[in-house]
Parts: sequence; C-alpha cells; structure tokens
Amino acid sequence: MTTRKSTRCWRRTLPERGLPVRRVVLGVVHNVAAAHRVLDALAVVEDDPAVRVVLTCPVAVGGGGSDLLRHRGAPVIPWEQAEEERFDLVVSASARQLDRLSGPILLLPGVSTQGVFRGSSHHGDVTDIARAVGDGSEGHPWSVVALAHDRDRQALLKRWSGAVRHAVVAGDPGFDRLVASAPLRDRYRAHLGLPPDRAVVLLTSAYEPRSPVTRSPSAFQRLAAELSTTGYLVLIQIHPDAWDTRGSRYLRAWVAHIRRSDVILTKPTTDLRIPVVAADRVVGDHGLVTAYAVAAGKPVLLARPPATWLEAGSLTESLVKAAPTLDRAAPLQDQLDRARESRTAHAVVSRITSLPHHSAAVLRNACYRALNLPDSATPGVSTPIPVHRTADFP
Repeated sequence: MTTRKSTRCWRRTLPERGLPVRRVVLGVVHNVAAAHRVLDALAVVEDDPAVRVVLTCPVAVGGGGSDLLRHRGAPVIPWEQAEEERFDLVVSASARQLDRLSGPILLLPGVSTQGVFRGSSHHGDVTDIARAVGDGSEGHPWSVVALAHDRDRQALLKRWSGAVRHAVVAGDPGFDRLVASAPLRDRYRAHLGLPPDRAVVLLTSAYEPRSPVTRSPSAFQRLAAELSTTGYLVLIQIHPDAWDTRGSRYLRAWVAHIRRSDVILTKPTTDLRIPVVAADRVVGDHGLVTAYAVAAGKPVLLARPPATWLEAGSLTESLVKAAPTLDRAAPLQDQLDRARESRTAHAVVSRITSLPHHSAAVLRNACYRALNLPDSATPGVSTPIPVHRTADFP
C-alpha cells in the first residue's frame, strides 16, 4: 500500500505577506469547461494568504484544461504528484478519478439542462460520485456534493440514499459570476476585439450529441453565414470540449470560408460567459450558455426547435418557453431587431439555481468548514469574470 505524503512541503511562509500557509487546496480540472467551474469555486478562498491553491489535470482525461491553466498563470502540479500528496480540500467539477486523491472533497456537478443525473457521464454518474465522496464509513466523511438546485438534490437522493450526508444546495457560481460581470460589458467587448459601435449577435453551440455543431455542422455553417448578412457583427462561440474532440485545426478550417470582417470566432480558452455579456443578441441551441443568456436578460432566439421530448421541469423546457425559435423562412435581420428580453426569464433563473446570488457565501462557508479555519468577517461575494489577454488574444 502506498503511503500518502503530507502537504508539509507546501506550508511555507510567503515573504511578501509574512504569513504562513496553513492549508492547501487542490483544484482538479478535467477539461476547459470544468476549469471555469472549478476556478469559480476556488475564487472564494484563493484571496486568503493562509490558503495555498494548486491545480492539476488527470493524465487519463483528455481536454485543453492544462493549456488554459498555464495561460492563466495558475500553479499547476503533475497528476502523479497530486496522487502522492494529501490535501486539506480537493475541489472538482467531475467525480472521475477523485478516488485516487487524498483529502475531503468539494464536488461541483454542472447544471443539467435535460434532466439531473441522467446520462451524466460528462461529470461522472451517481456511482462515480458515491465512490469519490464515500458513505461516511469510508472515503471522506466531510465531503460535499454542492448542487445548484433543490431538484438536483432530490434527484441525487433518489439514486443514492447515502447522499443525504453530503448533498448541499449551493446555487450556481457560474450564473452568479455572470450577473456580477454585467457592468464590465465594455471591457469584455474591447477584450474580444468588438467595435464599440456595432451591434453584435452571438451564435453559440453547446457540447452534446444533438448540438448544431455535432448534429448538423453544415446547417450551423449556413446559419453563421446568413447571420453575417444581417448587419450584425457575428461572434461564433463553439463549446470548448468540441474544440478538444474535433480538433482546433478542423474547426478553424470548418469556419474559414465565413470568417471575414463581420465574423469573429472566439478561442476555446475564452470563458463562455464573456461573449454572453458582450453580445446584444444571442442565437443558440438548448445548452446552458443559451439559458445563461436568457437569465441575464439578453434577447435570445433558439436556433432550432428541440429535437427530443422535453422533460417536465427541466431547464430546457423553461428555455423553450422563454425564447422564440428562429424562423429560417422569415428575414433574419427583422427577427433579430424585434428580439426582446424574455418576460419569463425569471423561470429560467429559478431552474438554473435555487440560491441566485448566494453561491459564493455558501461555498465559502463550506470550504472554511472543511479547512477548519475561521472565516473572515467579509461575506462571500461573487466577483466578475476576469479577462486574460495572454490566454485568449495573444
């Protein structure tokens, strides 16, 4: 049996602050999308000089997460080293391979659009969650599964009764940081290279089997080309995991013939929410980014009708009710010009999170309980999404 090393080597005095590092937190990044979620959670503790945050990427999991972390200037350690160390807290958006790490776990499954924990291999299924978190008699008794919604907790309890010891409704830090970022719209537009005087429509695609990029690439191409004739500047956003699975060379070639002065393709390392804040209109599928756009008050058109039946109470059902579907037989410019903020955006917000605007406080409290450190008197507040020029626009 391999003996776990301590984290003693990390506990060094920071000369510039004169304070010792008392706890070490490991962020586990499986892919680019997971990286943003993990970084959202780590933001609630990384400003504490008593806490040192390091990150790692599992070697057996594909994804551009390591590239994103390197460009962000994050302290990254090899996966092999992470397996040998013991940490005061392990934060991850996926349950995969967490059973190989040592330390209490804060698991942050992503917001589900179709139905909670149904075919959720992307984040690890319920079996993976139970194995990683443990049932109290083994594993990590403290460990927490931080869920965005009350419905998510209920669904998890139906699948795994042991979750009652671990499942906590913490809201969605992704949505809360999106809202906090709204005042930075002009900064994000400049960061993306968008002219200040142009109306911008964001064309976004999720990463799922029935997303436009996966289901019908040529149709997505045609829609992007048609949007570019409307007078709007078109910002194309393809889910970062699609960049990884299909390859950046393929996707760049795929949109090359429509990339002109009025069409901009975001890079895979761009935080998915930055283009949402920057855009004036959004055309998207039934993924989470489109739901975020509706919830943030953006005028949204759905690129297509839902391809499958809608689960009652799902986020997708709320999204379909809140946003009209684009009519390809009618003039696109007229539809974009008439698009307005949804009157039922509150229904989408209420399906994304049960605790809007409070995730930072809940996650901060959970982290400090795990770290056995006194929390400061300053309440946890969601901070705007930072821009990183070296990562997105070198």
